[in-house]
Amino acid sequence: MNKLHKNKKNIPIHDLPQKPTQDFDFKLYHLKGEYARNKNLSSMPGETNVPHRHNFYEVCFFTKGGGHHEIDFRKFDIREFSIHFISPGQIHHLAGTEENQGYVLAFSTTFLLGENEENAAWLAKLPFFNPLQGPQTLKLDESDYFDLLNLIEHIKGDETRMGKSARGIIRYYIKIVLGKCHYFFSLDKESGKLVEDPTLKLVGKFKHLVEMHFADLHQVQEYSEKLAITPGHLNRCCKQITGKNASDVILQRIVLEAKRLLLFTGKTSKEIAYSLHFEDPSYFSRIFKKKTGYSPTTFRNSMREKYHQ
Repeated sequence: MNKLHKNKKNIPIHDLPQKPTQDFDFKLYHLKGEYARNKNLSSMPGETNVPHRHNFYEVCFFTKGGGHHEIDFRKFDIREFSIHFISPGQIHHLAGTEENQGYVLAFSTTFLLGENEENAAWLAKLPFFNPLQGPQTLKLDESDYFDLLNLIEHIKGDETRMGKSARGIIRYYIKIVLGKCHYFFSLDKESGKLVEDPTLKLVGKFKHLVEMHFADLHQVQEYSEKLAITPGHLNRCCKQITGKNASDVILQRIVLEAKRLLLFTGKTSKEIAYSLHFEDPSYFSRIFKKKTGYSPTTFRNSMREKYHQ
């Protein structure tokens, strides 16, 4: 059963619906649009054109179409042969055109990982599922795109033929799709070769740590100690790769979480500050305004007005 939790203050949270014959959290849908409607194809339930979030991962494959896709307050164009990635908890909405065609691959963390802890570490390091790693979209040439789409078609076919028995097979298909996407993300756009830069890897590890600990660790030194390097070295590496120092990367993730909480919940600015381990709520408000140009209250009101909440 599909559940949609909402009230006057919360952005909707979509759960994965379940069929009576299916006991695992995985779904494959067609993108909403004229093509899916005319062909009577199943598409993502709920209003995808208004801000919402999920408790599962989504990978959107755009074969045709246009418009834009907003993920965590960043707007990305919808282009043919592109793939967009959404992590659990991220706010997003699709403002696509009626010409949109493609698939939405949805799966829960539990389904993909099973009982394997190594899988959890692998999933956490995929750059397109980390909001700190940059754009969560991938534009491919036609050949590479349809190579991945062929795997999606296999998922669809095996689910239809094999039902519950497809559980393990589909899990491996999804891991192959994500692994190939990771490969394409790692290519240097000019040379077409894999990037093997130790500084890039170090910054990737740092961003992974920030994603895990941003709520309780706010100091650069706390992260540099975990990485067994000096704060100065971490700052230099971050500046080289991202153009920002390490403290800015940490604050970027804290502010993103604050934005989500301002929209997700009815918590006051003070309550959000305490939940993010700021002892002084006024200091938190000053940081938020410095990074966004808005006070927390003004940001909340402007976003709710924008999205007609």
